[in-house]
Amino acid sequence: MKRLIAAAILAAVLCAGAWIALRFLIYPLSYEAEIGQAAASYGLEAGLVASLVRTESGFDARAESPKGALGLMQLLPTTAAWIADREGVEAYELTVPADNLKLGCAYLRYLLDRYGGKEREALAAYNAGPGRVDAWLAEPEYAENGVLIEIPYAETARYCERILSAKAHYVRALSRRLDSKNRAFENSSSARRF
Repeated sequence: MKRLIAAAILAAVLCAGAWIALRFLIYPLSYEAEIGQAAASYGLEAGLVASLVRTESGFDARAESPKGALGLMQLLPTTAAWIADREGVEAYELTVPADNLKLGCAYLRYLLDRYGGKEREALAAYNAGPGRVDAWLAEPEYAENGVLIEIPYAETARYCERILSAKAHYVRALSRRLDSKNRAFENSSSARRF
């Protein structure tokens, strides 16, 4: 009986470990500090930025799309130049994670502000362009009261769904990591006080 219980416990531990490993494969997370810093600078949720980076580049800072978008947040050079000018950024390199994240977060903040904080509309504009989203919002077939009820481009609709569903995971993962870092800091600080 003890062997059966031990085997059951071992199986449960192995399954839990496999699930944790699988989650890291499905939801990788690199550049955590850089994402957190850039997101905070523009009042964005780090989980939203991480899920966008996962979808855009798979956390590959050297990623380049067939259309010429570059870096973690897959910015087109023309979009990057426009947002850099708007932000007063004179020098940047789109394959440098901190630069790409800063400009990508600035652009995402711009889109969120443009669409009244609506994430789905901002993400659709990030993917298909603000002009297309503005046109969809003007069509009763696709929008109601300034909210997209349907995204006519299947690729853009899937893009938004992938990011928003991954966002929930990244928000939880980042908050757990932040909580554990804060606890570790508090424990080390309280240890030093005594």
